[in-house]
Amino acid sequence: VVRGYTTLAGDDIIAAWVDMTEIRRMEQALVDSERRFARLYQVSPLPIQVHATKDGALININDAHRRLFGYDLGEIQGSQWFDKFHPDPAARALWLERWESHLRHVTDVGETGATPEVRIRARDGSDRVVRGYYTATPQEIVFTWVDLTDIRHMQDALQESEVRFRRLVDESMVGFYVQQNGRFVYVNAAYSRMLGLPVNELLGREIGRAHV
Repeated sequence: VVRGYTTLAGDDIIAAWVDMTEIRRMEQALVDSERRFARLYQVSPLPIQVHATKDGALININDAHRRLFGYDLGEIQGSQWFDKFHPDPAARALWLERWESHLRHVTDVGETGATPEVRIRARDGSDRVVRGYYTATPQEIVFTWVDLTDIRHMQDALQESEVRFRRLVDESMVGFYVQQNGRFVYVNAAYSRMLGLPVNELLGREIGRAHV
């Protein structure tokens, strides 16, 4: 692939040829790379949002983002996402302060980082617990969100279950104890009464000595 340039020099025509083969190959490689990124961006199972580095405006989201949070791009484009994601004024002000501070420092190509765990209000009114991971360039900041909502719900449910179970055991008429390496690490009130010893004296004691 070549491009020709001509010029007149008296009665002569001077032609020069520039080999464009490598340039066209590089341009095509760039186009192919951008197409691959666009496909990966849209089909990614993780929610992604893209911001302009110069002012932090939200400029694009992928399909997974729409599924998780329920917003179309037009509803949260620009700076609208602050109000939608953080309807509570105090939470919004805190996040906005962190965001503006972050923008002042993301000018290095390839800078990466992570946000703290944060709650984001979805379009249906539910709160999603997420953590963001970003890559920043002088032109764009690409955020990838990891949804922790179900994990946190399971952790809360497990904690509540453990509290209920502990209360049942503490108040049970049946004696319970837990031992590690032959020593008491837990004793309920009923078991303490059976042995006639206070709970605090049993904890840490060798099991064999408690039954003498």
